[in-house]
Amino acid sequence: MAELTFDIERIPSLEKAALVKVTGAIDTKTVVGFQDRLDELQKEGYLKFILDMEGIKYVNSTGLGALVNVADNLETSGGGMVLVKIHPKVKVVFDMLGLNAFFKIYKNEQEALDHFKGKGAPAQAAAPAKAWGATAPTPPPKSAPARAPASSAGPTRAATPPPAAPARAETPPPAAPAPIQAKSQPIAGDPGAFSVVCAQCNVNLTLRKPGSYKCPRCSSFFRLAKDGLVQFFKRKSAPVLKMTLACTDECREGLAEFLGVIARRIGFEDAAVRQLKTAVGETCNEIVEKAYDNQPHLTYNVMISASSTNIKIQFADYGKFIQTSGNSVFVAAKKAMDTFEHKKHPKGGNVISMSKQV
Repeated sequence: MAELTFDIERIPSLEKAALVKVTGAIDTKTVVGFQDRLDELQKEGYLKFILDMEGIKYVNSTGLGALVNVADNLETSGGGMVLVKIHPKVKVVFDMLGLNAFFKIYKNEQEALDHFKGKGAPAQAAAPAKAWGATAPTPPPKSAPARAPASSAGPTRAATPPPAAPARAETPPPAAPAPIQAKSQPIAGDPGAFSVVCAQCNVNLTLRKPGSYKCPRCSSFFRLAKDGLVQFFKRKSAPVLKMTLACTDECREGLAEFLGVIARRIGFEDAAVRQLKTAVGETCNEIVEKAYDNQPHLTYNVMISASSTNIKIQFADYGKFIQTSGNSVFVAAKKAMDTFEHKKHPKGGNVISMSKQV
């Protein structure tokens, strides 16, 4: 499926909340439009998303990264995003990567709504999904009209703006970086083909039709128009870092040093950096020793998401479940990190998530 369609509904019973139903596939061609549309909703005042994924049949790695970035941005702004009705094919990918620990996932909209109303409390027992109801929309505040959704995102139904809050002084959100404009060149002897030079890494690409693309070398997103004009989009947030590590001392020490560099650049003090590195080293050791019985040829996965105010780390393995009851396990990690969670992987193994705020 080459495009996405959006159906947006304001949730009257929850302030600044929207039900977002998406149909299609989130892949290289649609991910820019997908993130643009969700960014637009945030600019319109929505901070809490219930993302209905029943109509999403496929999500690639770039799409998963976009989901993580949107969720991080919403949490930083005091909101959040929960997922409902995940398609079985997509659920398999979430299970394999251990993303269940990154996202709040519910069976239906009512459970998701209960989560937001409970401010993070466990969802109530499943209840039949219900429509949000037809209520008279609150007149929108005077503001500039919302930007039209990206062409790659397909048709969308306009959302009713949330009720106007009492006037207060707020710092406006930073403007999105302006895209870099370039002009493609026709290729002699190949009618309909365009030659495009990536504005970020200078690799020469050959394209045969207009649309949204991702550079295979540097992963920059760009869009080719019918008239040959090319727009290169700057990243709005740091990408999610993914790596697969062997059960060796070199990998453990390298990961700790790498995260130490990230933490210092974010603004952590030296003492906090040392605590973070100790927590990471301890977690790696627990996986190697208790999940894998010190087998150096086995591997585990690490995902790192960093913003200007916090760092989130997730480990996932396919070894034995690490028993923590009555044992001194993950002591340094639990002490050093602001949040720590250890779960059994749905396919076997462990999912360990932790985060720390500056």
